[in-house]
Amino acid sequence: MSTEFVTIAKTHKDFKNYMLGKVPGNINLISVPVKAFNAETEKDQVTFQLMNKDKVSAPKFSVLSTQLMRLKWLTLTLTPVICAFAYLEGLGFNFNLFNMALIAITILFAHASIFILNDFYDHLFGIDSLRPKGGTRVIQKAWLDASSVRTLGFIFLTLAVVIGVYLAYVYNWSLLVYGALGVSIGWAYSYFSKFKRFIGLNAFIINMFMGPFLVLGFSWGIAKYYNTSLLVMGLLFGLMAYLCIGFRHIENLYLSNKKLGTSIVEYLGFDKARLFLLALLFALPIIYIFLCVSINYQGFTPKTLLLFVPAMSYLLIVKSTYDLKSSMGSTIVNLRNLAAMLHVVTGLSLIMFFIIK
Repeated sequence: MSTEFVTIAKTHKDFKNYMLGKVPGNINLISVPVKAFNAETEKDQVTFQLMNKDKVSAPKFSVLSTQLMRLKWLTLTLTPVICAFAYLEGLGFNFNLFNMALIAITILFAHASIFILNDFYDHLFGIDSLRPKGGTRVIQKAWLDASSVRTLGFIFLTLAVVIGVYLAYVYNWSLLVYGALGVSIGWAYSYFSKFKRFIGLNAFIINMFMGPFLVLGFSWGIAKYYNTSLLVMGLLFGLMAYLCIGFRHIENLYLSNKKLGTSIVEYLGFDKARLFLLALLFALPIIYIFLCVSINYQGFTPKTLLLFVPAMSYLLIVKSTYDLKSSMGSTIVNLRNLAAMLHVVTGLSLIMFFIIK
C-alpha cells in the first residue's frame, strides 16, 4: 500500500476534493485524512494519505453498506413505531399489514440515509478525523471514498421518499410532511454538529426525533389520532434513545476536549457528563410510571406484570453508571449496550402488554 502523504490547508481550492476521497489528476488514488493541524485556526491544515484503490483490502459492499446503515441502532427508530402501532391496535384501529410492512421499510431506508449522511458530514467537517473511534471508519479506512458514501445516503433517501409518497396517498398527505420533516431533522443533526454554538442541540434533536416525533407522527399519519399516552410514550423512547447516544459520546472524551467536542457530553467533561446521564436515568422511571398510569386498562391482570419487566435492566444500568470511573475500557461500551437493551426490553414489554388480550 502506498505511503505517500500530502498536507494541504483548508483554504486550498482542492481541499474539498481531497476530503471527498478524490486526488486531482489521478483517479486511481483515494485520499484519506490522517492528521489535523492547528484545528479551528486560520492555519488549519490536514494531512492526507494517498492510497492506490486496487491495493485497498475492503470487505464486500454488502458488509460496508450494512455497517454504514448502523443496523444495530435500527431498534431506536423502529421500536417506538411498532409500540405505537400495537397501542392503536389495542384501541380498535385496524390497519393493512402490507402497508404497515411498507412503513417499516420506509423507516429502515430513512434510518439508513440519516446515519449514512451523518457519517459523511462528520467526515467532511473533520469531526471523525479528530476521533479515531468516531463514525463507522468506512471512509477513514479507505473502504469507500466519501463521495460514494454520500451517494449511497441519497439513494436510500430517494427510496424512502418514493415509498413515502405512496403511503401518504393511501393514508394522509401529512404523513409525507412528517417524513420530510423527520429526514430534515436528521440531516440538521449531522450538519449543525460542527457548530459549537449549537452544542446541546443534538441532545434535544435525538430526544424529540427518536421519541415524540416518531410516535405522534406515525399515529397521526395513519389514524389521525393522538393522546397523552402516545406523547408520554414518545418522551420515554426519546430519552432512552439519547442515553444510547450519550453513552456513545462519553467514549470520545479521552480523545477530545471542550474545544473540539461536538456534543454536550463531550463539552461537560467526564465527571459532569456522568452526573448528567445519571439525572436522565433518574427521570426515566418517572416518565414510565406516568405512562403506565395514563394507559387505560381494567383491573390488575397477569399481563400487567409485563410493565415491571424493564426494572432489572434499568437498575443494572443505573448501578453501572454510578460506578463508572473512566471513559476508557469495556465498562463504558457495556453501558452503551445496556442502554440499547433497556430500550428494546421496554418496547417489547409495552408491545406485549398492548397486544395480549
